[in-house]
Amino acid sequence: MAIAAAISAVLAWSASMSAAPAAIRLSAEDTLVPDIVARWNAAVAADLSDDPFTDAERAAHAELALPAEIAYGSTLLVAAFTADYAVFAQIGDGNVVAVRPDGQSLSPVPEDSSLDGWRTTSLCQPDAVAAFRVGIVQLAVSPLFAVLVATDGFGNAQAEDPWQPGLAADLARLGHEHDQGWFASQVPGWAAQCASSGGSGDDATLALAINPAAAPSRAGHRPDHRGQLHAKTMPARTLELFPPSFDQSATEDLPRVDPARGDN
Repeated sequence: MAIAAAISAVLAWSASMSAAPAAIRLSAEDTLVPDIVARWNAAVAADLSDDPFTDAERAAHAELALPAEIAYGSTLLVAAFTADYAVFAQIGDGNVVAVRPDGQSLSPVPEDSSLDGWRTTSLCQPDAVAAFRVGIVQLAVSPLFAVLVATDGFGNAQAEDPWQPGLAADLARLGHEHDQGWFASQVPGWAAQCASSGGSGDDATLALAINPAAAPSRAGHRPDHRGQLHAKTMPARTLELFPPSFDQSATEDLPRVDPARGDN
């Protein structure tokens, strides 16, 4: 539901991506993000109408004083591209890793200091629109060869810490050696490896966008690269929703993210 809401909202909003960077950011925050949340809430309401909670489920929600939407809670990462801009929006954990042609990594979405590795913001919280972080990359200034968007199950499976620079170097080197078809054949295996007991053991969803026009350079080469991403073994982690009780007062003391930090 979250993915369908995001895709339909981005398609409806995409004409706004021809403006100046500051205007695109403002439009993403004021128009795109609220539309995503509204479409998601409408989908949830429709599903609840078509498939109502059982008596036991209603009793559990009533006992915990939780809204019905919590049963559908989801994080979401969005990436939209034109020839001139890359626009990103994110709520909750997960990672957006942009890769320059020289193999350097770029994090286009601001960090959220309220995420502690165990709890996450979510579309089901009352202030979901405010919890989104938005980032813009002007491609004429910062060309990108690739962008990887992944849930936290992918990042938690990586052997290095921080893992983003090594991943970017790997992707740039692989881009020098392989075409898009090769990447398409490899990505499902990377996700499965990270979700396995030899990785994070957590669900791992990822999308990889490749820009053939920004050919990677040899600077992305890592001599120890063996043609695959390397995962580490660690126990799975199940994230709680933040704040668990949806008590608005629980969020008042949290530091607020300044979206302007995402400028690139």
